[in-house]
Formats: sequence, C-alpha cells, structure tokens
Amino acid sequence: MRKAAFRRLLTLQAVILCVVPALIVLYLALPRPVVISPYLENGTQRTHHQYQYEEHAENHFAYLWKSEVSNPATAQKFIFLEIAAANDSQPEPAAAATYRSQANCGTEKEEFSTFRSQFEAICQRVSGFDTCSFRNLSRTHFSLSQRIPAAFNFSQKADFMRQNYNFKYFFEAGSDGKRDERFAEESSTPKNPQALPNHDLSASTKSLRALIRAWSQFCREQHISWWLAHGTLLGWHWNGRILPWDTDLDIQMSVRELLHVAARFNQTLLNSRFLVDVSPSIIVRSAQAYSAIDARLIDTKTGYLMDITGLAILDSRDEALVCKKPHAYRLADILPLHETVFEGVKAWRPHAALRILKEEYGEAALVSTTYRPSTISRIYKWNDGGSKWIAS
Repeated sequence: MRKAAFRRLLTLQAVILCVVPALIVLYLALPRPVVISPYLENGTQRTHHQYQYEEHAENHFAYLWKSEVSNPATAQKFIFLEIAAANDSQPEPAAAATYRSQANCGTEKEEFSTFRSQFEAICQRVSGFDTCSFRNLSRTHFSLSQRIPAAFNFSQKADFMRQNYNFKYFFEAGSDGKRDERFAEESSTPKNPQALPNHDLSASTKSLRALIRAWSQFCREQHISWWLAHGTLLGWHWNGRILPWDTDLDIQMSVRELLHVAARFNQTLLNSRFLVDVSPSIIVRSAQAYSAIDARLIDTKTGYLMDITGLAILDSRDEALVCKKPHAYRLADILPLHETVFEGVKAWRPHAALRILKEEYGEAALVSTTYRPSTISRIYKWNDGGSKWIAS
C-alpha cells in the first residue's frame, strides 16, 4: 500500500512538473493587447499622480452619467454592452452628390464680409484637399443616452469622481502647457507663466506629424470616426499641413466614439511609441475648467500631444453639439464628415469648416497673410507661390 501511494505521489509530481511549465509557456505565447503604464519607468514612479484602475459597480457609472442626463428614466436604462456603430457611420448615397458639389465647406459667400472677392479661390484651394468621400453619423452618436461598454472599467477609489467632478487628470509641461509632463524633457517642465516656451519647432512639427499619421492609420484599421478641429483645422485650411508655429494637435469625435476608444484602447501604445490616455472624467459632460480634455494621444519620446475632445448633445430639445471647454457647434455644420488629406494622410474634417473657423478665430485668420505668434519672437508670412508659411 505504501509503495502504491508513493508511486502515485511520484506520478502526480511528474505531471505537475511537466504540465505546469507547459501551461505557463502557452499563456505567455498567447497574443495580448500592447499596453503600458505611463506612470512607471524602470520600476520608478514617473508621474505627478497615480491612479488606481479598479472595477466600478454599475450603479456608480449610472449615477455619474445620470447627473448629466435630463431624463432620469433614460439614464436608468443604461446597461453594459459593446458599442456597435458601424451600421450608422456610412455616407448617405442619395446625398453624396449634394455634398460633393458643396466645395464652399457648407457656407455661402454672403456669410463673409471681408473676403467675398477671395471666396471662390479659397473654396477651390480647400476642396483640392478633399477626396470626395463622406461619412454621416446618426444623431444618437452624440446623445448622452449611450450604453456604457462592459470593458469601460477604469476608475479611482470609491466615489472619487462623484465628489470631484472638476479634478485635473492631465498635467502639462512648459509655460504654454503643450507637452505632457510625464514625457517632456526636464528642461521644459518649469511652469513659470512669464517664461516663453522653449520649443524646437522643427522637432515639435516632426513629432506632431508622426502623431497624426499613427492616429490616422489606427482609426482606419479600427473604423473610428473623428475630425480635425481648432488650430489643426486652421492649418488644414491654409495648405493641408500643421501651422509651423503650432505645437499641439486638436481633434474631435462623438461621445459614442469616445466611449468606444476608452473601452477598447485606453492605455494602448500605438507603434510602440504613442500612448492613448483617456481621462476618467469623460463620463461628466458639463463644462469643466480643469478636465476639458477627454483624452490624448501622447508621443512618449517627446511629450508632444494631440488633444481629443468629445461632442455631445446636452439638451435633447436642440441640435447643439457641446464639448467641455465649452465650444458649441451646429449638428449640420459637423455632418457629414468630409474625407480630406492632412500632412499627407487621410483625415476627416467637418462639413462647414469655413463657418466653424470663422466663428472660432474670425475672418482675418482665414485670409491674413502675416502672423506673429504671441509666444514666438518671429513673424510668419504666407508665400502663395510655395503654399507655405515662411518665418522672417
């Protein structure tokens, strides 16, 4: 009996010694998403803050989201489901011909008082960047009555966001705040508001080009809808490129796409270099002084970044799309999205791009051929023959 028991024990040990290592090797060989922690490097903390990502109960998410929804009954119907938006993100064939004919970016000459004589030339220039492809999103993409995806599970300690709606998640380096503090060079971290930013503009432009190209490829592969915004859209308006004095990028997307990115790709590293970092405060859609940026794509080699903001319809009685800055847009000015080319890669821009730029920057920004940035001791002049800005 003792010998039989001993043999069984030896057999069990042999099985454990053979099977367990094999299972470990199999587990390590399984494909997994590439994620990193931006907070740790070589085992040491590299951040101004440390957030713990934990599972949150469904009622906690519902509480936060319900505070922004006018109809409590709708908020109580939230369930955890994956977002499936592919079916309503295609262009409407019947309207494609109409959209293609609108080379004036959804605006009319009469809307502009200072450059009506240049209107046709400007429209011809910007329409030359477009590919004549369109994408229309349904109104529900911007509704607050979204189904929160099951994978959306990052949070702080219990009730942290409930008690701190307006906390700051992203921290920036430099007096102009154009680089992520975790990845910027040490020389750029002082935040003296009186100091001029110390950018190497050739290096920053190179970094931003790499950012937008990685993002464009990623979104095509994952069927994510987005579009150019703010100063990035203004650079597109001039020559389809980043303004030479601009040191960050701006894009927008619907709140549904924002949740989709948060659920599936938060903390993902694109091309082993560009970090997708989503703020937990995306659940709060009211105006925020310190957390107006919903997410960022960050170059971990330089700290340069692309701001990502979501647009939502806060009041179901109107068509205004609002971010947390807050900027407000007409739904008809954003949609349909036009496929265009920016920095040599395919991107999307809003339908009424000229009207949006006029309302944000004024007409002078669309036609003035001389510009002096407030943070750079240079004057830039537009060279029409070379279609580019030249520093003097």
